[in-house]
Amino acid sequence: EDKVQVLANFSFIPASITQNLTVLSLFTPFSYNFLHGGWVHLFFNAVMGLALGTFVERMFSTPTVIKFYFICGVAGALIFLIFHPFTQIPLIGASASISGLFAASMMMLYEQGRLGAVARGLQKKGLKGYWPMVIIWAVIMSVFGMLSGGNVAWQAHLGGYLCGALLYHFMRKGKIRL
Repeated sequence: EDKVQVLANFSFIPASITQNLTVLSLFTPFSYNFLHGGWVHLFFNAVMGLALGTFVERMFSTPTVIKFYFICGVAGALIFLIFHPFTQIPLIGASASISGLFAASMMMLYEQGRLGAVARGLQKKGLKGYWPMVIIWAVIMSVFGMLSGGNVAWQAHLGGYLCGALLYHFMRKGKIRL
């Protein structure tokens, strides 16, 4: 069937990298972002991508956000590969890329003083700056992912999220320019 062929060719399948590397499989860390498990999955990722992407784009530029998005997606695929190097299970969806945009958005909101009670609570505990918040969210994401029973590629989400946090940090410091 056509759907199976599309998944086989364009989803990110770690075994296609570690055991049967082809030119097409090198493209899949990008192409898997465009495949989704159904209309609800697509709708949720589209809405979140539009909202978070627009927010980040206001600080940077459209070309920068596009590059940022795909770099976070590739990072998500690589972390998924590290955790599951020989799996035949396809990774699909834009969630890793969107997780990177989420990290940048949280960090921007912190810098703008728009996190209110969350930021004040962390500061009262002596945790200043956005890194404690980034780490706490990464732990929450990992725990909920592990408890999901394997139905969510939490490793990809985590990879995209951490990549987004690091990219944002280094972009704001002027160390990286996309």
